[in-house]
Amino acid sequence: MQLPVEIIDLITSFVEHPLEDDRYTLCPVDKYNPNSVHDLSSLRLVNAIFSYCATPRLFRIVHATYSAHDSEKGCRPLSRLRGISRSYCAPFVRHVEVGLDGPWKSTPGYEAYIQSLQVLLPDCLGRLPNLAVLNFHGPSYSHSHADPLFSWEKISCLTNRAVQTLGDTPLPKLRDLTLALPLTASFRSFLAVPDREQEAIHNVLKQLEHLRVEICDNTGSGGKRYMRTPLSEAKSVLPNREHASHLFNCIELAGSLTSLEIRSTDVLDLDTLSLSNQDHLQILSLCNVSISSDCLISLLGQCTDTISRIAFNRVELKSGTWQDILCRISQLPSLQYFSIVSSGYSKTGESCDLSLGFSLMMDASRDIETCNPLDYNALGDVQRRVNRNRAAGGLAAMGPCEYRRTEMRSLEDALKRKYT
Repeated sequence: MQLPVEIIDLITSFVEHPLEDDRYTLCPVDKYNPNSVHDLSSLRLVNAIFSYCATPRLFRIVHATYSAHDSEKGCRPLSRLRGISRSYCAPFVRHVEVGLDGPWKSTPGYEAYIQSLQVLLPDCLGRLPNLAVLNFHGPSYSHSHADPLFSWEKISCLTNRAVQTLGDTPLPKLRDLTLALPLTASFRSFLAVPDREQEAIHNVLKQLEHLRVEICDNTGSGGKRYMRTPLSEAKSVLPNREHASHLFNCIELAGSLTSLEIRSTDVLDLDTLSLSNQDHLQILSLCNVSISSDCLISLLGQCTDTISRIAFNRVELKSGTWQDILCRISQLPSLQYFSIVSSGYSKTGESCDLSLGFSLMMDASRDIETCNPLDYNALGDVQRRVNRNRAAGGLAAMGPCEYRRTEMRSLEDALKRKYT
């Protein structure tokens, strides 16, 4: 007896994405999963119908980053991408990840990978007619020190591959872009190109729905909160704060976003970032930035009716209070996820008197680091609002371990007790 194709398709879908509890995830992320790839490969061998259902899923995500493991084993991930792009499986590819998976190593394999990117990447991506997601990863930096040989010239070589790809390759269906590069200065290359390439890059950014930008050089005193590492050569010459405008210029060109993630290592001042016309934004994630309450409230005001998921990690308020920000967030009608970690007040801004004035130990980190107890009452209002919205949408509530402020008095009650 032959199973119906619909049942086989459901089985294949479950093998690809086992059911998981995603309550504590900012958004469901479609990541390359080696276990799923192995299981789908086995499923293809069952019979022709399983092969028919599994093959498009097996080649939907192509992971072509380079790591120390690839260097040791002599693997050539770009060769696999090249082979798929020239095969009948090319139309199945929706998502490609390239760049470095881990820190840079001064070995011939890493050098060869960078050179191969220049030759192969634009041609390979141009052969993928349904490519919707492109993740470009710069190197991560170890806890001890960045490789001193990963100079600005190497960074530029890596960045130029991304620039060349976006400037020379037609990507009409690209909607999701991740750019994880070492420095804010790396983003200068996206705009310092000939007019024809610049127009193509502008068009790609304007058509995006999801944009994630990350600065990944975490060396120096501003890069890590708990474990300081010597400053890299490139970052000493090109400090992130002084070149943040290059990053911001790229973000500002993406005017149709439903999802925006900004992750930095040094604290970046977002008050100089112009985020207008973001009335479709559904997901906002900020990490290691500073911002005034007016700017943050203005951004949230643009997307009041659409935003449903917010994550703040090490966000410093320069002015105003978290009490005011969280009061505004607690009124968002569609909010179903909110996370805040180790966020507080700038030590130099107008609200510096509310700053703790020191960094908590790693095992003592809080949701909000503040001298204003009303901030916690406002956070409780937000957490209760999220759980009410989730219940109305048939979703599981956030647990008490993550939402520890739900039992606190409301901000309104706390204010009454304070002033009566």
